[in-house]
Amino acid sequence: MEKSPKFILNNRYSGMKKTTQRSILMMENGCKSPYTRNEYRVRLNRFVEKLGMDSKSAFTFDELIKIPVPQLKEWIEDYVMYRKSCGLARSTINNDVCAITHFFRMNDIEIPLFKAKKFMPEQKKIRGDKPYTTELLQQALRGVAGYPQFNAVTHFLCATGARGGVTESLKMKHIGELKEDCKSVLCYADTKDEYLTFIHPEAIAALDLWLEYRKQRGDIVDKNSWVFCHTNDTSLPLHEADIDSRLNKKFKSIDRGELINHRYDIAITYGMRKRWNLIAKTTDGVNAHLAEKMFAHNSQSLKLDTFYLKPTEEQLLTEYKKFYPELYISEEYRLKAELERKNKIIIENQEEKDRRLVNQESRIAELENVLKNFTKY
Repeated sequence: MEKSPKFILNNRYSGMKKTTQRSILMMENGCKSPYTRNEYRVRLNRFVEKLGMDSKSAFTFDELIKIPVPQLKEWIEDYVMYRKSCGLARSTINNDVCAITHFFRMNDIEIPLFKAKKFMPEQKKIRGDKPYTTELLQQALRGVAGYPQFNAVTHFLCATGARGGVTESLKMKHIGELKEDCKSVLCYADTKDEYLTFIHPEAIAALDLWLEYRKQRGDIVDKNSWVFCHTNDTSLPLHEADIDSRLNKKFKSIDRGELINHRYDIAITYGMRKRWNLIAKTTDGVNAHLAEKMFAHNSQSLKLDTFYLKPTEEQLLTEYKKFYPELYISEEYRLKAELERKNKIIIENQEEKDRRLVNQESRIAELENVLKNFTKY
């Protein structure tokens, strides 16, 4: 299984010059996000390293763009066949080709890819599409016990249903004040993808423990601090690749299903997102359109909702309160929520009985009044 590429750019490969070459600058500036830029750089490095091993001669990036197109086309086709022989999935190889062709296109080189794409393996059944169960998450939390940040991250992702990459832009000022036992979370603030969701009491408690841990070790935590920071540098955010890597190690003891084509039935963080979606959509009385807003999904059934449906924080919180107790992981919080639910039912039943009693007493009084008037005649 290939390791996930690290977020920090990897500039090392055989024959690489210390100064950044113009060809690679063109490619990197053509990427919209730092994560895509890093992914493409890692995949391009891997391609060039393979060329060096096959031809027994190193290429710089600037030298690579001077190679004739027919030769580049042949190398890419050979690389696709090589990656296919390694048993890699179609999506992985397609991402390799996207990175390579992006590099050449940003340097004004168009390479015919008809044969290369035909060489790709058949698309197999998508794996990693199952949600975590509450029991599995309880086991998972035992794996991060003693690691306050990753305990808090696990609770945070389960409570919000957010993607792991949300930590890369999340600062303390994006966490709202406590309101009706919950706190709002502004995800991807000041971008076109900005949206509002919430964390519940269990996630708030885990987050508070993490922040207290940071303060005790001497970190200065203010409104501009990252909520989840890089393990070695608090001035940097915790990146999605780091979360995946750490949780993969911490969750090794739990059963995420069969490993096929380098994937488990339950994806390491997306399994939490799928659990959130399942609980929200299967809870009676939840407005699915508002749940989609808290889930950062564009509506497919009502496409204009994506642009015109702008619920208030209070409206979203009302919907979140309908299902967040089911998002709890620990038995303590789940039992507490169940007790509150039963007490609420008891109170509602008692209030209904009291209303019925008042109505009966009122009707009896009316009947008595009628009888008195009847006896007069």
